[in-house]
Amino acid sequence: MSFLSPWFLLGALSLILPVLIHLMRREPKPRIPFASVLFLRRLPEPVHKRRRLRHWLLFLLRAMALLLLVFAFARPYLRGQGEVGHSGTALVLLVDCSLSMRHDARFARARAKAEEILSRAPEGARVGVIGFSTRVEVRAPLERDRASARVALRALRPTFRATDYAQGVQAALSLLERAEEGEKVIYLISDFHRSGWRSAESEIRLPPGVKLVPVDVAPEGGENRAILEVRALARATSPQDSERLLVRVGNFHRAAAPTRIRLFVNDRLVHEKPLALKPDTVATVEFADFPLDPGFNSVRVELDPDRLPDDDRFFLVIRRERPRPVLILEGARSRAPAESASFYVQQALLADDAFGSGRVLVRALAEATPQEVKSAEAVVLTDPSALDPALEAALREFVAAGGGMILALGPHTDARVFNRTFGPWLGVRVEGERTETFSLLTEIETDHPLFRLFADPRRANFSNVRFSRYARLALDPSAERTTPPLILARFHDGGPAVLEIARGRGRVLLLAFGLDARWSNLPLTPLYAPLVHQMLASVRKGALPPFFRVGESIALAEVEPGTPLAVLAPDGERLHRGEEVSEDSTQLMPERIGVYRLRRVSGEDMVAVNVEAGESDLTKMEEAERERLATTMGGEEVRRSSANPEEERARAERQTLWRALLLMVLLLVLSEAIVADRTLGRVRGSLGIFSPKEGGR
Repeated sequence: MSFLSPWFLLGALSLILPVLIHLMRREPKPRIPFASVLFLRRLPEPVHKRRRLRHWLLFLLRAMALLLLVFAFARPYLRGQGEVGHSGTALVLLVDCSLSMRHDARFARARAKAEEILSRAPEGARVGVIGFSTRVEVRAPLERDRASARVALRALRPTFRATDYAQGVQAALSLLERAEEGEKVIYLISDFHRSGWRSAESEIRLPPGVKLVPVDVAPEGGENRAILEVRALARATSPQDSERLLVRVGNFHRAAAPTRIRLFVNDRLVHEKPLALKPDTVATVEFADFPLDPGFNSVRVELDPDRLPDDDRFFLVIRRERPRPVLILEGARSRAPAESASFYVQQALLADDAFGSGRVLVRALAEATPQEVKSAEAVVLTDPSALDPALEAALREFVAAGGGMILALGPHTDARVFNRTFGPWLGVRVEGERTETFSLLTEIETDHPLFRLFADPRRANFSNVRFSRYARLALDPSAERTTPPLILARFHDGGPAVLEIARGRGRVLLLAFGLDARWSNLPLTPLYAPLVHQMLASVRKGALPPFFRVGESIALAEVEPGTPLAVLAPDGERLHRGEEVSEDSTQLMPERIGVYRLRRVSGEDMVAVNVEAGESDLTKMEEAERERLATTMGGEEVRRSSANPEEERARAERQTLWRALLLMVLLLVLSEAIVADRTLGRVRGSLGIFSPKEGGR
């Protein structure tokens, strides 16, 4: 037998009350008339008789009533048949392994809680173990082997990724689909910080019979400082030039946080500054006039470490080289700047100090030369019309050699020319224009590097971007291609809006809308400039970006088939294929922070990797927010349901034992009253004591 509220069993100590009552109770003494005792000497009354229990039946009735009352409040049930006690129970231990769990001892507490739940699981229950962040790892499938589940729990490690409750719960539901009929429980073990709440949770509904039990391992919010982002403001163009860095530092605490910030270049300390962070604020620090070596430079910015030291460091790789220009090719010249896509794109690029006036080259499609295409860092082709065969061949060679091209359609795009020129090469056809009252972007792939910056709807909301017209695109199954296009965003009617197409070692970003203000209000919103920079960063040729985030897929585009490639982790460990490097050595998927080294026969390259953005704010969910999370997933509803009505009825009958105990307590109290009246009445009669009514007769 087990108890739902075992602490009530301490009430059994109340059994001492009937004993004390029976030992301390004195029998009434009869009054005997006697003469005056005024002149008699007072003597102490000797006590020879020990106190002992009398009226055993009355004592047993009272003690039994108290004992049954204690058992009723403890809510007993037969072990193996309680709420989660039958052998068909399936438990999933869903453990948060995100970056925030590295704060202080949170992950150690999470593992201890999981092992405690495992030890209390009923006999015969099947247990699965899942670690989740923005990546899900099923460490142990549903099995009755407790030892395997315990080993899987101890093998879990916190990652440098962000939290995604939706992915974790979805993986747990997939695991429970293979479970037999019976109780199904998901124990969500996390610190429940607010940044882990994503819009995808609203799409998950727990099926009937599944319970979601939150287990909080961080009752406190937790203070934290973090380096959020570092931007290179100027690209070095000669050995005499210096770089400028803009560092954003966040203080996620209600108190001021004095610290020091340091800049290291190739492991040499070059700058150190004091920094006074105000409560709940983001400060900006600029470093300038620091030396760089020719070639690759490993740059590191550090704060004084706190309880979460992993986000107190930020890594970059800065290459001292003369940058190539970004070539903007415009299909048709427009008289008004508002109708010119090149005007908007150029202004968006020049908003970043890294792009000087010489780094952005604008050409009409009829004026561009193949040599300008070949020497470009990236090509932006807007509103394309007919192409010169030599220029078309140069664009294909540019992309095949590893270059990147952004292809934006517009009012002057001829569908027949596009389908004849780009259709067979890209595997996409234009079927005409679509005119709507308004259209919105939906199904945005926020896991892709292009849209990852806009994953948080509180910081970027595409619902304000409206499209009046766009090109209707369709995938061409007859086109000769090796890799099908990847749809990164759709319009509200399901039509493709943004496609990524890999060709050779380069890629093309195809937009079904223009980059000017004729078809949409996108250029008039704050999202335009960062979106242009994100598109350019995802396709541009040559040097890798200064840094990546953990979990991003980094294309090793310069790797030729059969070329030896050695990838060294930040700690110097050589990675094997299938770990963080794909089997064909074309993708690097880093899971650690620091600088990775890529060694080829032709030379060495470096890749800087930092923690996922948005995880440093440890502000906890309010109780109402956490309840809304469970309600959104169907938590409140499933707590009142069961796998089938018969099982729910049987479980309810097994848990009515406490009601029977209360009924027995009531019967014992009535019996005690009857026995007490007869027993004590007989005692009073034998002592000659009568009630006032009897005395008057």
